[in-house]
Amino acid sequence: MNLTYWQLIKGNRNFRNLLCGQVVSELGNWFNFIAGLGLVRLVSGASPHAAGILFAARLLPFALFSPIAGTFVDRFSRRQVMIFSDLSRVGVALIFLFVTSAENLWIAYLAMALLSTFGAFFDGAKNAATPNLTGKEGLLAGTALMFSTRFLLMAIGSALGGWAAAVFGYKVAFLINAASFLVSAFSIWLIPEEATREKKAEFLETPATANGLPSREIQAETKRESFFTELKEGFHYSSKLLMCRNRFFQTSFPVALLGRFCFCSFSGCILSTITCS
Repeated sequence: MNLTYWQLIKGNRNFRNLLCGQVVSELGNWFNFIAGLGLVRLVSGASPHAAGILFAARLLPFALFSPIAGTFVDRFSRRQVMIFSDLSRVGVALIFLFVTSAENLWIAYLAMALLSTFGAFFDGAKNAATPNLTGKEGLLAGTALMFSTRFLLMAIGSALGGWAAAVFGYKVAFLINAASFLVSAFSIWLIPEEATREKKAEFLETPATANGLPSREIQAETKRESFFTELKEGFHYSSKLLMCRNRFFQTSFPVALLGRFCFCSFSGCILSTITCS
């Protein structure tokens, strides 16, 4: 029997902490991105070239390190990876405070790339830990909650980031962003280490095990592929997924173009307000 959203949130404390960590972390991500984009536009004189580099610094590291992160979190503590990623992003978020002129825009690009890289590891560990925390009964509701809140927070975090930068200034916006990662790290720290570990296959007695021979599950565990083999498979899967997305984009280009136009128009109004204030 599958759990409802409310049953899962109410009855599973560990999942609540993970969901809280994602909520705060995603808010911080988009909070930082809008504030960082506004800062780069302000310092560079609204240069489209500088904004394009910032977009690339956000997207490329995430695409590059996501396969590595997926392989990494399968072999190391998912809880520790999430905590380390959040604490690292606390320091990186504060680096934006040193961007004061066009000559040191490279600091913003570097900080954005580092945030994206640590974000890839956080997402990989979070996605791998979710089934362990929800169990079979709560997996459907838990996966839906994690993905739906992520895209909802994309809009909320962007709006809050633009509002905070316009009202309080960029320095306060980046300080709030750094604090959000601290809250996220504390929320993940509340989850027991054992809860995020992958559950081992149950030992089933078979004629082989009765004769003292290892079961198929144990043999599979001992024959685990090497780190680099799994990494290669991760890159192969990512390339296939990218091809599928390209085909989907080609077939839905008119709708995507319309959505992009609406989003850019809305974002342009916000960023123009921030830059002029």
